[in-house]
Amino acid sequence: MKNLTKSLIGIMILCLVFTGCKKEKELESYLKVGDVECTLTDGNIVFYGELSKKAATPVYSYYLEFCSQGIALSTDPDGYPEYTGTGVKVILSLYSAGTPRPASGIDYEYHEWSDAQNALNYGGYIIGYTSEVKGMSNGFVDGTVTVKGSGDNYTITYVGKDEEGTDVLFQYSGKLTYYDGSDWATK
Repeated sequence: MKNLTKSLIGIMILCLVFTGCKKEKELESYLKVGDVECTLTDGNIVFYGELSKKAATPVYSYYLEFCSQGIALSTDPDGYPEYTGTGVKVILSLYSAGTPRPASGIDYEYHEWSDAQNALNYGGYIIGYTSEVKGMSNGFVDGTVTVKGSGDNYTITYVGKDEEGTDVLFQYSGKLTYYDGSDWATK
């Protein structure tokens, strides 16, 4: 009985030692700007349609929008995405060749306001977003977006710099709500 008790105490001590050595779980969805890191909880893909019907391979335009806790994403009565609350918001404007959704395994290089195929056209973030804010306060000036996934589930990463020259890392893993805005009038 004494040996059994000692064995159980020894096993409990070993369990405590090994669980204390466990690495912290890495965040799956985050925005990191310099030393500041924020968790992202939700996102959308807004498809704006084909840019040019003259090209041999169609080039499509998308906005990918991501928000932190504190911002609720929903759909307004007219079918547009709606954002309420306060938090962190990230936007990526992508041009993608030949597919009506961002293609898996594709890198989108930064090309400001160009119609290049598979390009990060624009991107930015705002740390203190409210629904009254109508723009990004910190734009991206270079970098690469990588898209992996299919259907509604994606892993999207961005590595680059903002207008201040600060390193920006971004990753979102999870479901994105898809909006077909190809027939929307300018809102």
